[in-house]
Amino acid sequence: LIIANSNFVRDRIKKYWKRDIESVIYPPVQIFKGEPKEKRENYFVSGAPFEENKGGVFLFECAKELKFNLKVLGSSSRLNKFKRRYSKVENIEFLGRVSEEEKEKILSGAKGYIGTGIEDFGIFPVEAMSFGTPVLAYYAGGYLESVIDGVSGVFFKERNIQSFKEALKVFNGKRWGYIKIQSSVSKFSKESFKKELERVILKNI
Repeated sequence: LIIANSNFVRDRIKKYWKRDIESVIYPPVQIFKGEPKEKRENYFVSGAPFEENKGGVFLFECAKELKFNLKVLGSSSRLNKFKRRYSKVENIEFLGRVSEEEKEKILSGAKGYIGTGIEDFGIFPVEAMSFGTPVLAYYAGGYLESVIDGVSGVFFKERNIQSFKEALKVFNGKRWGYIKIQSSVSKFSKESFKKELERVILKNI
């Protein structure tokens, strides 16, 4: 059996392997089940956008140009390079690896999560949405399967400053329903993953 972790990956399997899959089963995400914070702080957050497919350079250039506060979580062999390159940009904080408690605090307090790459699925943004945090994302890859435009996030169609700036303006002008955002990602829980995986396995025994 072949199981894909998103429709985006399913389509790549079809294109390159010429194979049909048994099912799409989204990966298990640690979904926060408490009450989302209504009061948000003036910063965005992004998770480990360091590899080529993650669009980190574009993200950091947007933050530099548009002056929004950005907290960057996660580590990589490229982290120090980015730290040096953007050391004089005061509105970008590279936090490296943080504890689960600190990650929860940062995700739950953010005004939004930003995704500028092309994800196979994208666990970090789903974690953010489970805290009621809306997402500003590139219109590609796994974001199209987890983010609901106008409900849990806003998309920008092109990776250029103008397209991003226009989407950011729309994002900042919206009054977000944090509980509605949180409920939109309940289907990506660990419980749902286990139930669906068991269903596919038992069907094919």
